[in-house]
Amino acid sequence: MLRDRAPPAAAVSRVLRTRGLDEARVWDELATGLNLRRALRPNVENIVHYAFTEMLNNVIEHSEADRCSVRFRLEPGMLSFVLRFHRIQVEWSRVKKDVFVSNPRFLNGTGVSFAIQRSSRRFIEEIFSEFAPEEYDFRFQKTKMLVKLLQREFVSRSEAKRLVANLEKFSEIVLDFRDVKSVGQGFADEVFRVFARRHPAVKIATENTNPGVDAMIRHVRSQ
Repeated sequence: MLRDRAPPAAAVSRVLRTRGLDEARVWDELATGLNLRRALRPNVENIVHYAFTEMLNNVIEHSEADRCSVRFRLEPGMLSFVLRFHRIQVEWSRVKKDVFVSNPRFLNGTGVSFAIQRSSRRFIEEIFSEFAPEEYDFRFQKTKMLVKLLQREFVSRSEAKRLVANLEKFSEIVLDFRDVKSVGQGFADEVFRVFARRHPAVKIATENTNPGVDAMIRHVRSQ
């Protein structure tokens, strides 16, 4: 069976009533309509299947919306889907290892988007092992935050509080300081001493710190 062969572009759009909606049935209809089993590698299909049904399930159970719109697109090199989004759009690219923030045309509501290369060699087991490992009962208890998404320099405790808001829900946090030039003592103290003492069960790890940032983090942790 040949895979990665499909029309130049195929797209399906739906407006769905969320009440009584079954995400598995929606997936089956979309997968059949776009012939995804033939068009995608099995590892890619598994990832897309999981991502789509989990995201749609969150819309059904938590959005309190009467309706949701779905756009599913299959292109020669990429598969993507979008659920309706809000004024600010945040995009994380694994390929570019970066985060982008844009302001698309305003639409009332919330939304999520997903895209994956059809040639991807990643397996869903790898994703679970990274963010939902066995020691966390295979639940998504680990998160990674790119600190520079907010700004390049951090000084105050209020900035730190915004950064760690709701992160106590996770068992492990990885703070990526790539491109962050400096942090103040108040900021570092709030994250690495105050927050850490309030939530001792949460493991806080860092990566891509420059020497100045690393020194400040070591300083407040030693207090």
